[in-house]
Amino acid sequence: MFSRDGKSVEKQYVHNWTDIPSDVKWITVSNFDGDIGGGKNPITNQKYRYSVDGVNVVESATVPANALWANLSYYETISNGTHKRLRYEKVNYTLKLNPTPPVINLTKSPTGWTNGDVTVTANISSESDLKIQKWDYGIQNESYFNTAGNSLVDSFVSIDQNRTITWYARDILLNSTVQTITIDNIDKDAPIITSGNMTIITNQKLEVPITITDSKSGVKTKKWAFGNQNESYFLTGGNPFTENKIVVDNFGTYTLFAEDHAGNKSISTVHLYSADLEGLHLNEGTLSPQFSKEILSYDVNVMNTVSTVTVIPNAIDSTATVKVNGNLVSSGATSATIPLNVGSNTILIEVTALNSTKKTYQVKVTRALSSNANLISLTLSSGILSPEISSGDSNYTASVENAITSLTITPTTADATAKIKVNGHAVNSGTASNSIPLNVGVNTVTIEVTAEDDTTQRTYTITITRFPSSNANLSDLTLSTGSYLPVFNGGDFTYTASVENAITSLTVTPTAADATAKIKVNGHAVSSGTASNPIPLNVGQNTVTIEVTAEDKTTQTYTVTVTRFPSSNANLKKSNVELWKFEAII
Repeated sequence: MFSRDGKSVEKQYVHNWTDIPSDVKWITVSNFDGDIGGGKNPITNQKYRYSVDGVNVVESATVPANALWANLSYYETISNGTHKRLRYEKVNYTLKLNPTPPVINLTKSPTGWTNGDVTVTANISSESDLKIQKWDYGIQNESYFNTAGNSLVDSFVSIDQNRTITWYARDILLNSTVQTITIDNIDKDAPIITSGNMTIITNQKLEVPITITDSKSGVKTKKWAFGNQNESYFLTGGNPFTENKIVVDNFGTYTLFAEDHAGNKSISTVHLYSADLEGLHLNEGTLSPQFSKEILSYDVNVMNTVSTVTVIPNAIDSTATVKVNGNLVSSGATSATIPLNVGSNTILIEVTALNSTKKTYQVKVTRALSSNANLISLTLSSGILSPEISSGDSNYTASVENAITSLTITPTTADATAKIKVNGHAVNSGTASNSIPLNVGVNTVTIEVTAEDDTTQRTYTITITRFPSSNANLSDLTLSTGSYLPVFNGGDFTYTASVENAITSLTVTPTAADATAKIKVNGHAVSSGTASNPIPLNVGQNTVTIEVTAEDKTTQTYTVTVTRFPSSNANLKKSNVELWKFEAII
């Protein structure tokens, strides 16, 4: 009976010493058909003495496989037909033991940083054959491995994490030892890449802060490249950098690469796109506040005379698209003309980056109410304005003939929103006023224009002179008796008339063609249409003059020669003589 591995017990009939395996740990007689006394006499009820620790001796009917040694101590048999017992009695055993424990030398491979497993190999030297090898995580003592630990067939183990392990070895003489080794060169964590906010530095270059950390083996290589790249690209390509930033020329997508000393690799993409404007200009007005890419809302005030504006947006990122009020505009180009209403007008500038990031800038343009209280036209229904209408003149003159007793004025404003009053009466721009009566002489007409802002006013004054009448004609001339030739016509100035001798006087009734004219008959004032004082008539020709003076002092003289016929009565009357005498006496 023997054991070769310290784990199992084998039995084998042995006839010669060469039948014994060379690698047995221990061997003893167990049972046999021997040639004792010339016959075959098997033994029974055998007992064995053995030791598993080299110190204590145990007797039992079986031997455990992990025994260090074993001897047959008792058995029974039949010899020549007689039952016999045999006991080997021995009180003291002298064991020759090796007190030197095995020596364990642990090595790891690889020794440098790795992102794989580390192989720990035990090189054990022992004066006695090894019986047990075990290992476990942590720092353990020898007694720990009596009941715990991981048994080994080979003298190496693969470790997949950074830890301390303990290796245990025991020889066949129960000498044991432990040895520890710390695995601290495994790094399976790839570097961590983080990027900060992009800033624009001089010459329109873009600076991006980059932080790459690796808490174990440390960062070995840092590179960047334009576009989307994979790890293999950086085996030969990419731009190395050492500072915690990259500086690039253009917007777009960039790939960052990092490798640590264990060979772990990381890639990360950073998108340098911007929906910011770097400039915003209007052809009219001034932005308030001053432009800054972070400020999204602005105000602009323009005069009422500004009816349209254009916008020039400048995008930081040339790949971004820009829309002004929904219409595409190239960065740095002028937008289409944008009409402005009086009051508030909102202009939206929408910037969209290639990664769909959007930013909308708003400009509120306030167009002022009109302060234009000017006229661009001023016409009279009669007469000519002097000087011609102009923005710089407010006072004008005109003159009309006496026959013009009234007129209308048509004012037209430069701004359609302005309001007009002519002599206090509202008049629409471009429309004739009510009829304005004209006195002879100077007539003042005021045109008051109020701008849309209800504050700005301008007053135009027209001084219209209506000339006095120059009509010194008569429209009628009658005698209280008699008739004249030719028939009266205001354009004829000399007439003749005759009366009987009996007519000793007459009156003249002149009527002026113009009521303002003044009349004198034979030097005496006579009202138009009124009979003159009686004019005595001598026998023969009598001249009557009618002098007409027009309003403007123009004069016209009408002459009527009245012939009184002589008497045809040659008789004297007493009464007449007496009357004469009486008159003579007086």
